[in-house]
Amino acid sequence: GDAAAAHNFKMQDVGKGTSFIGQKWAKDYKNSLDLDLWGQFEEARESYEKLARNMTVELSSAQSLRWADRDVENIEKLAIALRLRCNVLKRGDDDGITLENMKVLVACFDNLFSDDSARKKKFPLDFDSVPAEDLKKATVPISRPLKHVNEENYELDERPDSAPPLQPRITVTSAPQTPATISSGKKAGTTVSILINKIGFKEETHFVDPRITLSVVSGGRILEGAQDVKITASGTPGASPFRFEDKHMVFGTTAVLKQTQEGILPGAAIFFEFKHYKVEKHKWSTKCWAFLEREEIKAGPHVLELYKKPTDLKRKKLSLLTVKPLYLHINVDLVKA
Repeated sequence: GDAAAAHNFKMQDVGKGTSFIGQKWAKDYKNSLDLDLWGQFEEARESYEKLARNMTVELSSAQSLRWADRDVENIEKLAIALRLRCNVLKRGDDDGITLENMKVLVACFDNLFSDDSARKKKFPLDFDSVPAEDLKKATVPISRPLKHVNEENYELDERPDSAPPLQPRITVTSAPQTPATISSGKKAGTTVSILINKIGFKEETHFVDPRITLSVVSGGRILEGAQDVKITASGTPGASPFRFEDKHMVFGTTAVLKQTQEGILPGAAIFFEFKHYKVEKHKWSTKCWAFLEREEIKAGPHVLELYKKPTDLKRKKLSLLTVKPLYLHINVDLVKA
């Protein structure tokens, strides 16, 4: 039974906490699968969703930094599989990941965090046949914690593409907002509100889930956690979220910094990274980046040069993305408390 399976885990020396998590996930998965087998589809869907959510939360914790890359990769794929099955159960059909597929995943859960060679085998499910739209819905960006780094030449792109800095990620998806709707409590000082207007590209490419990630950096150190700025919906049902104007992708979304203008250290800069999701690789990719120095944070429009990846937090290795007149266009609004 479940207890016997839990006792048979061969765990790496990563602490009792990790051992307990792996055993609990395996037990929760088997309970969810039983509900699915018995035809209790609504209960199964809720149970799968809860497990996927818990796994994603743990991947965001500092403890996950001690986990092997293979385990992290398998956990991400297991969470995707759970959400794909939830979508099938929600639709009430069997077009997609099947009950037989789910049975195969029992061994994956049993082998998480173990020293068993089975853990190193290829993930048993292939997502290539899954429609891109379904896969996109089932793939939740995971906020991996940032390891403490002392290297002189540390660059932002050396961390996984899905990983933001230490603080929780904030996704900004609505139309321009007032600082009060995002900030928690009133702050003394000047609030910095940044409208991401548009970004230029040589070709009109339809990226998957494009976004611009903002972070505040000083001397190579991240001072403020990332904010993901996504494209503001057009409001027209059925319309494409993408809108290009003269080789520029239009965002039209505002982000508000948690730090006041006065709180940003001299020599610091606001970084802007354009990212998109690569479905075939199941990862986020940075295409280009830009920055606004603290001394340049003034009210009004700004046109920022775009640089090739990898992002250089120290701003020493700058290589233009293109020689064409294509830039990141933003507008800064400063509001004194």
